[in-house]
Amino acid sequence: MFNKHSRRQRLVWYTSLAGILIFIILLIIFWPSGSNETYVPGQEIEGLTSDLKRSIPDVKPKVQFQNVSTLAGLKFRHFYGERTSQLPEDMGSGAAWADYDNDGWEDLFVANEAGPLSM
Repeated sequence: MFNKHSRRQRLVWYTSLAGILIFIILLIIFWPSGSNETYVPGQEIEGLTSDLKRSIPDVKPKVQFQNVSTLAGLKFRHFYGERTSQLPEDMGSGAAWADYDNDGWEDLFVANEAGPLSM
């Protein structure tokens, strides 16, 4: 039996055909859609903003807080003096609740910066 094309020529032809098919498939997948509308913040987008919309009931919260720090004897002033914008001045304080003295009551621990770093 006589082969018209050599094995190498058939391999090149099949590889080229496979490359063209892969290119066409990728072109179909990544072809830009017809919508070139620019999104404007606050603009409603059909099928997106309407699906995400929810109604929140207009009710007052049942939990209300009162400032009772003076009644509880807490006298805390967060950072005194003039600020110099150094990192420990911004990150040097905090608060934690825990039972430090094991009396069964939660204790408040407040950490604060001692004062300005630069005088």
